[in-house]
Order: sequence, then structure tokens, then C-alpha cells
Amino acid sequence: MTAVPAAEGRRSARRRFFSVLGTSAVSVLAFFLFTGEPPYCSLSLLFGVLLHEGGHLLALALCGQRVRARGNLFPFGLLLTPSGRLCSYREELFIALAGAGANLFCVPAAFLLLRARPQSDFLFCFLLFSLGLALFNLLPLPALDGSAALAACLGLCGVLPDTAWRAVTAAQTVASVLFTAFSAFLFASGRAGFYPLFLSLFFLSRSLSAAAGDGRG
Repeated sequence: MTAVPAAEGRRSARRRFFSVLGTSAVSVLAFFLFTGEPPYCSLSLLFGVLLHEGGHLLALALCGQRVRARGNLFPFGLLLTPSGRLCSYREELFIALAGAGANLFCVPAAFLLLRARPQSDFLFCFLLFSLGLALFNLLPLPALDGSAALAACLGLCGVLPDTAWRAVTAAQTVASVLFTAFSAFLFASGRAGFYPLFLSLFFLSRSLSAAAGDGRG
């Protein structure tokens, strides 16, 4: 009698794994097409993205949550949505920080390996991308972990949900405007290509849309 639920659980876990893998691969392919980076660079980014999403999946599992993974607009990987009971604020904070934590956990190991093999372009890119993914995802931008972490922190401090939502929306708007201005400066000065500007415009549109309405629909 227990074989059927166990088999269903394994199939569900495999679907989640391949969903993360497939969406991450599409995200990295988009990055490669936009930037024209060499294959080893894109492969190192793929590993970094998989580790990041794996950190979220592990945190959700540790909190006893089932996961409903749906694709989000590239290049942001997956939006992992708990489908079980409601999470506490502490659990939400743990889940939000788990992705960046997984990336940061790999940084010292990548650094030590790079010292042993200083000519490895893959390790160098993996180190940079692991650190970059962790720090970037902690920004309070729409759909990134920083926004969820900020909302959870406000909840832990006893801030009412509506007030917390307005604070998060305001933080997203300010961060999006600053990120867009910085990306535009890099693009105009020739220090970066179109890709960062594309990202910033996506975040800006999301934050302005949330600020214009209640952002919860």
C-alpha cells in the first residue's frame, strides 16, 4: 500500500529536479546568446544557478514543504512556490536566504581549488558567478530573494502585512531605479553590454507595476 505514494513522491521529485535543470539551462542559454560569453563561462553560470535553486529546494524540504515549481520569465530561473501549509516568518527567511547561502558556501571551496589550479577559467568564472549570484539575489528587487527576505524580516519585527508590503514595494522601486540608472551608465560608457540594461528594465517594469496597484494580484 505504501509503494504507490512512494513512487509518486519519487516521480514528483524527479519532475521538480528536471524542471529546475531545464529552466536553469534555458536561462544560461539566454545569457550566452545575449552576451556571447565562451562556453566555460556559461557552464560555470549553470552550475551556480543550479546550486542556488538547489539551496531553495533543500530549505523547502527541511521546512516540510512540498514545492510547486513554475517557470518565470528568463533569465530568473524558477519561482518556487510552497504548496503545503503556510510558512512562518522564520521559515520564509530561511528559504529566501538558502539560495544565496548555497552559493556563498561554495565560494571558499572554489577559491581553494583555484589556488591549486590558477589557470582554470572555469573555476575563476564559477567563483565570480557564485559570489555574484549570492549578492545580486539579496537585492530588494522584484522576484528576487532580497524582497522575500525583507518581507520576512519585517514580519518578524511585528510590522503589519499591509505596512510591510508597502515598505517592500517602496524598497523595490528605489532599488530598481538605482539599478536601471547604473546599468544605463555602464551601457552608455561602453563598460557593459545590453544585458544588464535589459535586466534593469525588467525589474523596473515589475516594481512600477506593483507600486501602481496593490501588487498582489
